[in-house]
Formats: sequence, structure tokens, C-alpha cells
Amino acid sequence: MGRIRKDALDLEFLPETSKVKFKGPKRISYYSTYFDENYEVVYCSDKSSLKYLVSTELDEPLGCAEGCNPESDISSLSSRWSDFMRWIGENDEMIKGPTTKGDSKLQFNFICTNKELKYLMLSCYEANDWVIHAFRTRREIFLYLAEKNIIEDKIESKPQYNPKRSNKMRYARFNVLRKITKAIEERETNSNTERDMLNTVSLSQIGQHRILHTGYTEFVMSKDDVDKPIDQANFAALKLMHNLYGKYGDFNISFYRHMYWWASALVSGVKPLSVEILIRILLFVNWMCFQPVCLTEKLNMSGKNVSLL
Repeated sequence: MGRIRKDALDLEFLPETSKVKFKGPKRISYYSTYFDENYEVVYCSDKSSLKYLVSTELDEPLGCAEGCNPESDISSLSSRWSDFMRWIGENDEMIKGPTTKGDSKLQFNFICTNKELKYLMLSCYEANDWVIHAFRTRREIFLYLAEKNIIEDKIESKPQYNPKRSNKMRYARFNVLRKITKAIEERETNSNTERDMLNTVSLSQIGQHRILHTGYTEFVMSKDDVDKPIDQANFAALKLMHNLYGKYGDFNISFYRHMYWWASALVSGVKPLSVEILIRILLFVNWMCFQPVCLTEKLNMSGKNVSLL
């Protein structure tokens, strides 16, 4: 994910007078997307793509990448910027309403996705350059990350991107979700409901700036959360990695990955969960076999909590 600048890790570099805080997110709406039988994305203004957790027991080794063909299997998401723009068009009054009163505290300053927010939050820890396009309509500024225009790090070379390996990891991820979650609506045209995406629309504030942003979710913690208002449901997300432990037995999770998971949880409103809830969900990823890992004793001794982010 790029070289971490060592000077950025020193909190003494931060001005003592800095009072900028992140407030939110407050979920205000949602929409669903899924693939039809022709692999075309379908947009729905409901939460039919929502999934809930049904199993925290993984007693048997789980061959999540078994059967995967990296050459032909496409493990892409159904979430797109154009769907967010469609939601904005259908809910234009919700966006224009606050600005008609002339109260600057009620105006949206920026509109973006969770991805742009994460890049901005972690920019001080990232050595790579990136490009974010901004365009203004009315009083709002849209922010869009131009991934194809990201400038490569000139100081430290990055590992070469391996599309087959990345696709295999995504395939395995979807396989895990299919085994531990249940969709609230099974679609007749497509059985791959693990790729259905419920996207939440949230309102957050950074300093004096109000931000309208969207991001896809993976599942809620129980079936009881399905019928709750969107701002009261308990969402969670699954993070997998292929080497949980380092060569000395410590957790093989880099500082930047910690920060990235933290930022992902923050902007999506995912709350930390205690290790007792997650004991059977923590997975050791070995590409062709996912095995449950019992970390209760080690984590309790260290006094740490683990979250399903």
C-alpha cells in the first residue's frame, strides 16, 4: 500500500492547537445493487441486497478458494459511482433542501464515496501521490479519486500488482461471506447474492465541512438488525489476509493496514466487537484453505480487543 513516512508517525508534529475532528457518520439512506443474469448491474432504491450474519461457528476447515479459476472467474463488486449519482438524482430534494434556508451549518460542502475519505484521512501516512478530481455543482463539491492517474512512488518500489492473486482473494472473500451470511432476498435471476451490495448514504463532518458520502456494506450482525432503521442497525465487515502471523509468532498486520482498517470502520460506522464474539470468525488465510483460529487466550493476556472490520 505504499511506503509509510516515518516522520508522519510522530504525533509531536501535529499542532497542539489542532481541533479538527471527524463527526459521524450518520446514516440517512441506502440503495441496493446486484448483477442480473447478463452480469449487468441493477439498481434498487431499497435494502434488498442486505445480508445478515448467521454463523459464528466454523469448526471445519473452509476451502474458500477451492474451485476458483483466476483466468475466468470475475470477482467484482456491483457498486458504482453512477449508482450514487442516481441516488442523488432521486433524492435531490434531500440535498437541496438544507441549502434553501441559507444556513451554512446545514449545507453539504463535499460529496464523495468512502474511498475518497479514506485516502484523505491516511494521506499523511502514504508516500505515494494520488489525484482527486473536484468539480462543483451549486454549492457542493464532488470529489472523485482518479485511480488510473495515481503517480507511482519514486522512492520505494511497490510490489507488482498480480491480478490473478487479487481476483483469487476476492473470490475467497465472497465464498466466506456466502457461508457465514444469509441474504434477506434470494434473487431468481442470480444465485450469487454474496456479490449483492447494500450501499449506505451517510452524513459526516470534518471540522466545519459537512460531507455526504456513500459506501457499500457487507452484513449486519443479526437478523434483528434487518428491520431496524438504517441508522440503528449494527453493521460489520470481514477482513482477510493470507498470513495472520509473522515469522516470530506476532501478528503480521502492518501499521498502515491497521490504519486502513480503522479508517474503513470509521467512515462506514462499523463499531469494534469483543474477541468473545469473534473467536470463531477470525480466519487464517492460506489461499486454498481458510481455518478458524482461536485467539482468545493470547488476546486476553495482552488485554487487546479485536474488531471485525
